[in-house]
Amino acid sequence: MNSIAQNIRFIVVVGLYLGMSGCAIFSSVERPSWVMGSNEQYPSTRYLVGVGHGASRAVAEERAYAAVAKIFSAHVQSRVHDTEAFRLVEADGSTHTRRELTLERSTQVTTNKVLNNVQVLERWIHPDTKEIYVLAGLDRQQVERGLVEKIHAYDQTIDDDLQVSRNSSGKLIRIGKLKHAIQVWHEREVVNEDLRVIRESGSGMPARYRLSELTQELDAFVTEQFLVEVRIEGEQSPDVKSAIVQKLGQEGLPVMTDRSLSGAGLEPQAALNNQVPDLLITGMVRVWDIDSLDPLFVYARWCGDIQIVDRLQERVVGVVSRSGREGHVTSREARARASVVMQSTLAQEVMSSIISSLMRNSSESLTIPSSPCLTNLP
Repeated sequence: MNSIAQNIRFIVVVGLYLGMSGCAIFSSVERPSWVMGSNEQYPSTRYLVGVGHGASRAVAEERAYAAVAKIFSAHVQSRVHDTEAFRLVEADGSTHTRRELTLERSTQVTTNKVLNNVQVLERWIHPDTKEIYVLAGLDRQQVERGLVEKIHAYDQTIDDDLQVSRNSSGKLIRIGKLKHAIQVWHEREVVNEDLRVIRESGSGMPARYRLSELTQELDAFVTEQFLVEVRIEGEQSPDVKSAIVQKLGQEGLPVMTDRSLSGAGLEPQAALNNQVPDLLITGMVRVWDIDSLDPLFVYARWCGDIQIVDRLQERVVGVVSRSGREGHVTSREARARASVVMQSTLAQEVMSSIISSLMRNSSESLTIPSSPCLTNLP
């Protein structure tokens, strides 16, 4: 009776699996060739496959998916490293090299999306051990069609961005569209790497534009036709201004020559003294001691309100308002630490706000808060 009961239980389990498996089915009792690594029914020219096994269906499927993901990710990373190595040799300078290295950081995101297409192709239960074996696979042709559609969409976006940029009279719009085109180019390249892995030939889709062409066009326009002015007031203004100018210089944005910066050891970012600035960064900063019940530490609070103005259209495109406090054993050290943190924070926030405004591409002026950190803090 026990043997009969076990057979009935086995038949019921198999029936349930068949009912829930969808397009994937169980193989016959005979061990299928794919369990041993041979796979004539699912050739490598059409499928990227992996095998997993375990005591339960869930474990076996998870291991099969992991096997496919491991193979695919290994191929992707190999191609990414090869591509980066080639571009590092080809790059003219550190700026271009730094931009190219964003490829690897974006690869994992699109790779995970591609792996969503992995499906269970077959399952097999060992007649003696009852262990479940699963064959999972990625249909190369199906995934290829989806990737090609994405690349076509990226190419169209880049074309549209370049058309708007080259026909626009607004400098911020021109810069914003060029930056967006470069960002989309990187996204396209990541998808193109996946396409090279999916295709047995290893070929991708050639881009209509070289990255070097896009970055050179942006760099040339910014260097020759764009200028930023920085006006910061307050006790710590020279240090904060220097930090902002340095951050702008790292991003290739020319800053109006200021003699006061030369004394701080900074090289002028642009010698276009007769040009009216296109972007004005203006604000006020403050550092002051605050009362504290802490018997060991003295605290200083810092605060900064900064606006970023499009001079041509007289509109506010960015607002930065930040504050914080730092402590130390002496008032002097606390204020010094607060000043350093304030410089770093405001410089980074200003740069992020400028990039955000360029990518936002809005013609409306932002609402200006009534100096919240300078008026509302004690």
